[in-house]
Amino acid sequence: MVQSDPEKPDPNQSEQLSTHVISLDAHSVSDPNIDSKLVDSTPELAPPDGGYGWAIVAANFFLNFFCIGFNSIFGLFQKNYLLGKDFSGSTNLQISVIGSIQIAGITVLAPLAGQLSDMYGPSRVAVCGALLSVGGYIAASFSTSLWHLYLSQGLMFGLGSCFSLIPATAVLPGWFTKHRGLASGIATAGTGVAGLILAPITQKLLDVQGWRNTLRVLAALAAALMLPSSWALRPFGRDGSSKQGKRPRPTIPLALLRSPSFLLTALTITLAAVSFFAPQAYIPLALHDGGYDDATGSAVLAGFAGLIAVARVGMGGANDRFGTLNVFFASQFFPALAVVCLWLPGPTSLGWTLAFMFLWAPFAGGLIVALPLVSAELWAGKNGVGIGQVIGLLYMAFLPGDLAGQPLLGVLVDAHTTFGPDGTRLSSDYRPMLLLLFATWALSAVTIGSVKMIEAGKRVGVREGESRWERVWRLVGYRI
Repeated sequence: MVQSDPEKPDPNQSEQLSTHVISLDAHSVSDPNIDSKLVDSTPELAPPDGGYGWAIVAANFFLNFFCIGFNSIFGLFQKNYLLGKDFSGSTNLQISVIGSIQIAGITVLAPLAGQLSDMYGPSRVAVCGALLSVGGYIAASFSTSLWHLYLSQGLMFGLGSCFSLIPATAVLPGWFTKHRGLASGIATAGTGVAGLILAPITQKLLDVQGWRNTLRVLAALAAALMLPSSWALRPFGRDGSSKQGKRPRPTIPLALLRSPSFLLTALTITLAAVSFFAPQAYIPLALHDGGYDDATGSAVLAGFAGLIAVARVGMGGANDRFGTLNVFFASQFFPALAVVCLWLPGPTSLGWTLAFMFLWAPFAGGLIVALPLVSAELWAGKNGVGIGQVIGLLYMAFLPGDLAGQPLLGVLVDAHTTFGPDGTRLSSDYRPMLLLLFATWALSAVTIGSVKMIEAGKRVGVREGESRWERVWRLVGYRI
C-alpha cells in the first residue's frame, strides 16, 4: 500500500475546495442576506501621520493663505474705498457689505461643497473653486460701482473660496491621528502668514499702483499657488470616494441636526462669526482716527498676522495635548477678555491696541484650528455621515454671523461718527462696536463650554457618594 505524501495536496480535494469557494463567492454576491463584510477582506489602513499627509498640510496652508488671508486684509481695501475718490460718498456700512459677502460666500454653499467633495473627490471641486476665486479678483479690478464689487470681490471670490477650502479642510484629518492637531495648526497658520506678508505688500501696492492693479497682482499670485494646491488634494485610503469606486448619494444628515452638541457648536460658530474679522477690519481705520499714518496701520495688521500664524501652530499642538474642546473654549473666552480689558479703554491708541493684540492674537484662530478636529472626533463616520458633510454644515453656521456681523458693526460705527461742517469725516467712537464684540465672544464661550460639559458627561461616570459640584469639577478638568 502506497501512502500519500502528507505535504502534497490531494488534487480532488483542491478542486472541491476551489469549487466551494467559487460557489460561496457567487452566492454572497447574489444573496443580499450574506453580510458583505464576511467576504470583504480588504484591510483598513491606518493614517500614516506623515508621508503625503504633509503635502496635504502644505496644500491646506496655501489655500488658507488666500481663501481666508484675503479676508484678513480687506480692512486695507475698505479704508481705501472709503477715503478714496472712486467711491466717494459711500459709508462704512455700504463698503463693509463687500467684506460681508466675501466671508459669507465661503459658508453659504459649504454643505454642497462638502457633499461634492465626498462624491467626486476634493481636487476636482477645489480646482473649480480656485478658478472662480481668481476670476472674482480680476473682475473686481474693472469695477466702476460698489455693486460690481459686491458681485466680484464679494460673491465670486467668496464662493470660489468655499469650493476650494471646504474640500481641503475635510481631507486633512484623514491623514493624521496622533499629530492631527499639529497638522491642523500648521495648515491654518497660512491665514496668519498671509496677513504678515500681504498686509505691507498690499498697502504698498495700493499707495503706488492703486486698488485696480493691486487686485490684479493678488489674482495672479493666487492663481500661481491655489491651482496646484487644489490639484494636490487627495483623500487617504478608503476614506475618499475616489478610492472606493462608488460615490455616496446626496443625503441630509438628520442625526447631526438632532444632536445638542452639534447644534450648540453651530451656534458657537455663528456668534463667533460676528466678530471674527472685526479687529482686522477696523484697526487701520481706528488708528487713522488716532492720528497714525497708513503705514502704522498696515504694520499693526502684519504684526497681528504674524502672531496668529505662530499661535495657530501652538494651538494645534495644544489640541493634541489638552483636548480640542478645552482649547476651543479658550479661543472664545480670552478674546472676550482682551476686548473688554485692553481694547475698549483706548481703541484709537496704539499702546492699547498693541496690548489687545498680544492677548487676542494667540487665541484668535483657535476656532478654525479646532473645527476639523471636532468634526472628525465627534461626528464624522457616524450614522453614515461623511466628514465633508459635517464640515460643510459647520462652515454654513458662519453664514448668519457673516451676513449680520460686518453690516451691524458698520452701522454702529457710522452712528457714532462725527463730520465737519463741509461733510468731511472726522472720527468715530468705536466703543459701542467693541461692546458688541465682547458680548458675542462671551456668549460663544458659554455655548462651546456647554458642548464640553455634554461630551465629557457622556464619558465620565458617576462616582458613589460624589456631590454635584465634585462631578462638575471633574467634567471641567476632563481632557476632550
